[in-house]
Amino acid sequence: MIRKREIQPIINGIKKVKLNKLEDRGLSTALFKNFMLLCGKQREYEAERKDLQDLFLEKFKDEQNAVGRLQGDFNLEVDGKKRIELAKEINSHKEYLDAVKSLNEKIESLGNEEVEVEHIDAEKFGEAYQKQDDFDVSVVEEIYPLFKV
Repeated sequence: MIRKREIQPIINGIKKVKLNKLEDRGLSTALFKNFMLLCGKQREYEAERKDLQDLFLEKFKDEQNAVGRLQGDFNLEVDGKKRIELAKEINSHKEYLDAVKSLNEKIESLGNEEVEVEHIDAEKFGEAYQKQDDFDVSVVEEIYPLFKV
């Protein structure tokens, strides 16, 4: 099982492997199946995340801009009393701040959803992949979650 938020590095790692040059066809097929599955799940995850963000922006765009300006002023302000006043004004946007917290929790929850993958044998992959001209140990690190442990 792989969390949705961990998918992109695995996809990047598989892209670097020349599947047609792997001698073990079963290994090559498993990597390809995982690649196709993970690409689909990544697109789905990104679309769901974007929908959540768009819905949020649609509802809170004006307030987001107002709070953003206040936070910018707060960051530039050196007078302690004025900073306290700005902080109170920022905190007065409770509905917006609660919505931001809720959005972040939903996105985190979405990223924690798991995807079932076909695990591959780490030893077999290591032996087959080392034979490629452009062997790169970072690929092994990127696709590590696919290995049977």
